[in-house]
Amino acid sequence: MTSVAEVQALLRFLSQDAKVPVPLAMSKVKHLKEACLTTPESLSKTPLPTIQSIFPDEKLAKQVLSAAKRTSKKRTSFSASTSSPSKRVKNAQPKPGEQLSPADFEASLALPSLDHSNPAVEDEINDAIFHTNRAPLVVAFVVQLLNRFPLD
Repeated sequence: MTSVAEVQALLRFLSQDAKVPVPLAMSKVKHLKEACLTTPESLSKTPLPTIQSIFPDEKLAKQVLSAAKRTSKKRTSFSASTSSPSKRVKNAQPKPGEQLSPADFEASLALPSLDHSNPAVEDEINDAIFHTNRAPLVVAFVVQLLNRFPLD
C-alpha cells in the first residue's frame, strides 16, 4: 500500500520532471500503483513496453522513461556525494567551487564574537578577506560619506 507522500511524490515527478499534464498524471497514478511503479527509480528500471501499457502514447511513455532515468541518475549521484562527508575544520575557508550544505554554509558566514580582552579575535577579524562586487561596496561607502558630510 502506498502512502499519501508517495502518491504526492509520484504526481510531482510526473507533472514536473516528466512534464505530463496533471489531469493525465492523476488518472495514471492508480495504474502505476497497481504495477508497483511508485518511484522514479522503479520506473527507470522498467522496460518501455510496460510503461507503454500504462501510457499508450509512445512519445509520452518515452518521455516518462527518460525523465525517470534522468531523475534517478541525479539522485544516485547526489546520494553518492553525500555518503562521503568531507571533514572540515570549523571556519576553514571552502575551496572555490566546493558545494557546502546549507548548515555548513551558514556556519562559514558566522562572524566571530567581539571580545576586546582576546587579541586573537581581533587578529582573526583583521585577517578576514571579503570577496565582493565593488559596485555595491562603493555605493554603500558613498551613502555613508553623504550621511556624515551632507551636501549643501
